[in-house]
Amino acid sequence: MFTTKPFIFSLFAVVAFANAAVVSAADIASVNGKTITEQDYELFIQENKQAQVPNIDREQVIAELINRELVFQDAMSKGLDKDPVLLKKLEMIKLNLLISAAIEKAVNTPPITDSELKKLYEDKLANFAQKEYKARHILLNSQTEAEAVIRELDKGADFAELAKTKSVGPTGKNGGDLGWFSPSQMVAEFSTAVTALNKKQYTKSPVQTQFGYHVILLEDSREARAPSFDSVKAKLKQVIRQQRATSYLESLRKKANITVK
Repeated sequence: MFTTKPFIFSLFAVVAFANAAVVSAADIASVNGKTITEQDYELFIQENKQAQVPNIDREQVIAELINRELVFQDAMSKGLDKDPVLLKKLEMIKLNLLISAAIEKAVNTPPITDSELKKLYEDKLANFAQKEYKARHILLNSQTEAEAVIRELDKGADFAELAKTKSVGPTGKNGGDLGWFSPSQMVAEFSTAVTALNKKQYTKSPVQTQFGYHVILLEDSREARAPSFDSVKAKLKQVIRQQRATSYLESLRKKANITVK
């Protein structure tokens, strides 16, 4: 691997330009008669940018392309291109590339506009939670255990300390602290219980969810502040991309003759 400016496809720590000659402007190098072009260079740069490889250096890229061509030629000379396992893998790589290209074309045709993004933003705002809640909870495996915890709280036990010793949930070690959240972030039963509590009040009966039995303490609540359009624009674009990808796949399934055996 290159130690100063690494590439995800690097093959050797020390690279020499042996058997390589710089040729025309369009052709960057030649390896045993096989040319490496500017287009090869640009494609390599694009791949590494997508992989967020930092500090891409032109000389190192050219050296890496030479390394890859040397190993490729060696693989071909050994007949690895006829290996049935490798052929199947190559077929899968081609399949995945074509699938990615088709989906990318579908989600970007037509291009996503700001007006489309703003409409989605306004739709999200209409369903935006008006309040956020700060709460703690103690998760138990049974209703009997939860009721026992509530009795201890009724006698004046400290909620956070009980959570540390009794809760079977991952927040138990932090005193059951859930931080700030909107109701939509929690399962329905939990959210319903939280929003019905007054500040500093805990549930007087266990709240059952898919995770077990909860005893919940509401510590505080506040008016929620909606994020600005610019701060969520990238996320909104991803939502639309996902919607388009789903619609694209659904349209293909409707037109196809599919039999599952």
